[in-house]
Amino acid sequence: MITAHAAGTWQLGDQVVNRMGFGSMRLTANPDRSVAIRVLRRAVELGVNHISRTAPVAPRFEALAALRGEGLIRHLGISNATLAQIDEAAAVAPIVCVQNSFAVDLKRDAALPAEPAERGTAFVPFFAIAGPGREDGPTAGTDNAVREIAAAHHVTEHQIRLAWTPHQGADVLAIPGTGDEQHLLDNIAAGAVRLTAEDLARLG
Repeated sequence: MITAHAAGTWQLGDQVVNRMGFGSMRLTANPDRSVAIRVLRRAVELGVNHISRTAPVAPRFEALAALRGEGLIRHLGISNATLAQIDEAAAVAPIVCVQNSFAVDLKRDAALPAEPAERGTAFVPFFAIAGPGREDGPTAGTDNAVREIAAAHHVTEHQIRLAWTPHQGADVLAIPGTGDEQHLLDNIAAGAVRLTAEDLARLG
């Protein structure tokens, strides 16, 4: 069985995490709490040790930094941030990761992934699968390159979109979210997909 270890690891602060993690926001959309608990436990069983929730943190960063100083929080990250906001937050306390929307066809700031790497900070894209669909979810069959590369690797288009994420750099981590156990298995398996240089060039 493919586990989250297949995507490799990254040193996040003082913790080594698997680069295929889990975004938990979609869990709260399911009214059946037992399903959310089952999916989350399954993620852990599959080796996920980086679980994210992309609530806005910038307005609360000083308060979070104070909690970090008290030893109640180990590490801080920032989400949905511009470079200026990252600089502002980093002046308050060390940041271990930056979480912004970023995907094959959703590059709000194409230069952003390189910036955290220069700081020794992880870049953690969300909407890697959904792309421009964002909260509405992905739209299948809209990109010829994605479709053809998926067929060549015998995986789904969603898995190619997700696999593209960690290929953007060793410091890039993935946090695909789902409330469905089969989707969780598919997402974890995407960490084992190895895209070629030609694949990556076609995906842009």
